[in-house]
Amino acid sequence: MPRLRRKAKPVPPLAKGSPVIIVWEDAWFENENYDAARTQKKWIVETIGLLMEIDAHKVVVSFEHFRPDGQYRTYQSIPIGMVQEIHELTTSTIYSLKEPSDAVRQP
Repeated sequence: MPRLRRKAKPVPPLAKGSPVIIVWEDAWFENENYDAARTQKKWIVETIGLLMEIDAHKVVVSFEHFRPDGQYRTYQSIPIGMVQEIHELTTSTIYSLKEPSDAVRQP
């Protein structure tokens, strides 16, 4: 049987550690009796995290960055074919909760 090939999706130029929202269509299963109408349902998911890796096959997002050693942990790998959108989150406002007199400042 011939193998199906999809046209490669363009990979956006995002830096490792960039905060992102990945919008993707998740696979799902049903343990009830088969119902054709239910199989039309799409599960669109938004995953929010720090970009670890993106290539022609997958997007890997981390949910934690451990500052002392620079390690990323607790991550999810999403097949690129399921990804619909990638939103890079950016802001220049820093909200400091350590010093009440300097709660909001610009970098």
